[in-house]
Amino acid sequence: MAIKFISNYWRKFERPTFEKLNDLLSSIVAHVQKRRDLSRRAIIYTDPSPDMEHWASAIRTVGRYSDVQDAIDHAREVGGDTKIPYATVALESKRDTVTADYYIDDTGDSAAAQIMSALNAVPTLGTVFFHAGEYTFKTTVTIPKRLSIVGEPGTIFYMMAAPTAFASLETAQCTDNPMRPVHISGIVFVSSRRVLKGSGLDVQDCTFVLNNANLSATEGIIETVDLGDTYPIPSHIKGCTFYVSSLAAPSQLYVPSSCVILHSFGGLLIEDSDVRHYDGLQWFRRGVIAQTPQEWIRIVNTDIRAFEESVDVSAGNVYLEDSRLYREGEIV
Repeated sequence: MAIKFISNYWRKFERPTFEKLNDLLSSIVAHVQKRRDLSRRAIIYTDPSPDMEHWASAIRTVGRYSDVQDAIDHAREVGGDTKIPYATVALESKRDTVTADYYIDDTGDSAAAQIMSALNAVPTLGTVFFHAGEYTFKTTVTIPKRLSIVGEPGTIFYMMAAPTAFASLETAQCTDNPMRPVHISGIVFVSSRRVLKGSGLDVQDCTFVLNNANLSATEGIIETVDLGDTYPIPSHIKGCTFYVSSLAAPSQLYVPSSCVILHSFGGLLIEDSDVRHYDGLQWFRRGVIAQTPQEWIRIVNTDIRAFEESVDVSAGNVYLEDSRLYREGEIV
């Protein structure tokens, strides 16, 4: 490949020749393309010359960085190669129509172990991409490192478990400096109890449906916790929607002991999100609960509707900006 990387090429948005642009696009497509040899049921990887490796890898991060140069700058900060590894995941039932690195049991019986294999295979800062489909979780899955979990439109995680247990995604302790977020985006979560638990969570463009729940103790759909991280960072919730889809007892107005976010550690930024009731009758009992004194909670351009407290903070600083808080349908 004759094309070389030009510093700040994308920032300047210089006009390339058609030949140069076509070569660039062809190399990027070749990098991310995967083909399967049907005779061997094996995946064939194609890869361009090293000159194009960094560009294609940076673009593959699904919006993690503002542009290619920014991706390279970040990679150099941590002293690693600019290639950002990733793995793709699909349901076993789609093996003949979707090419992926890992195929997941549709029933959920073996899904946790299979998904853990995918997560472990991707180095820190890598991306695990889920093809569209309905994935069933029957046990908790620990996210072992700081990485991204990205869902194609139409990706649904059913967090199913016994009444005395629950399936969730949980992060592990992090000693990296600088600490990176665990990024989760583009997924619809359907659950009866907790969905996400950890520190340094970056959750964007996800939908959370609390379905047919009757909780016995205070639980958050998302819970921030202190895992003893060496260099902790705030958690971030952006562009997410939370709502209750049904209740075990139709006469109930809210899910007992439920809350949307149970915040126990570090700073928290919530923006461009919406906590909804269902048909005007079914609610979360509470919105955001700060369980212990916190550094800060900032809520920007967000609606929070709850049967009781929309935001319950016993200590710490809360900043509201262009947001609306409701209690049983009345703004407060």
